[in-house]
Amino acid sequence: MIKLVQPLKNLSRVNKLLVLVLADFIIAFLCWMIFGPPASILIASGFDSSLAIIIYQNLISFLIPVLLTFIYFIYSGFYRSLMKFFNSKNSIFKCLIGATIFGFSWGVVYLYQYEVIRANFLTTVMLQALLLAAVFYAFIQISRDIAGLLLYPESERNDAKPVLIYGAGSAGNELYQAIRVDPKIKVIGFFDNSYKLQGAQINGITIYGKKKHIKNLVLKNPGLEVYLAIPSLSTHERRQIISSLENYKIAVRSMPALHEVVANEKMMVEMQDLSIDDLLPRTRVRKSEVSHLNKTILITGAGGSIGSEIANQIIQGNPKKVVLFEISEINLYNIEAKL
Repeated sequence: MIKLVQPLKNLSRVNKLLVLVLADFIIAFLCWMIFGPPASILIASGFDSSLAIIIYQNLISFLIPVLLTFIYFIYSGFYRSLMKFFNSKNSIFKCLIGATIFGFSWGVVYLYQYEVIRANFLTTVMLQALLLAAVFYAFIQISRDIAGLLLYPESERNDAKPVLIYGAGSAGNELYQAIRVDPKIKVIGFFDNSYKLQGAQINGITIYGKKKHIKNLVLKNPGLEVYLAIPSLSTHERRQIISSLENYKIAVRSMPALHEVVANEKMMVEMQDLSIDDLLPRTRVRKSEVSHLNKTILITGAGGSIGSEIANQIIQGNPKKVVLFEISEINLYNIEAKL
């Protein structure tokens, strides 16, 4: 299967688009044959008529609807979606409108060849047109999902880091959607205290709700990390959760909700301008803390970006003495001159 799919992945975007259009054309033709005139006429004749002749006689009732449908698909941008990131939810209305055009334009063209139309026959054709539209819509959407699974299967490395997302709400789901494409991360589950969510699943991943589940997951997944995805928690609640997880000796990372990051202009600015607080694995040095030490302080790597900032903060606290250690002479000279 991989050998058959690989050539398709290597095609240019234009060629991929042509293959996609051809596949949709074949789907439309099969739907028209089975749920349109060919199959119904063949059954009504007791299979005495030739299928090729039936198709030829009714071909116009297929070509016009399929032409109108593809014109709509092209101008509506239905074919602009990348197959790798295709989401049926985003294309549901475009696909539904296209399928409706295909089904009911067939009904209009098919009825046009009759001079006299009875009410019951009109109802039958319209119901058949509705069925044709529904089946065509279903096959188009299913074909996209199958193509996405075959062309871009979710890959996972053997050394992928196991992750448990703490919080199965909207923030937890947003975080999962953001990291699911990373082959270096393996989401093994969600954890949530809500009894309504325990035992349920998100994208086939189980939601756990008891601390014993965490213990079992730690035993089965060495190096497990917990991503805390409940941005509405207070500082006290956050500390309680982290304290409760300390016994399992697992790393905990707090993740903000993605929609809050985008909506919060201040957070966007902080993301763009990297501060020293993002680099140093501790709180910012205060003058009072340094001045009260009254000791000689040695700073290694003093000429680097982090070391120079540490030296700059410490020197403002008027310590007894600061000793700079740096391998690069030019960097040592620059930081000494600056201080």
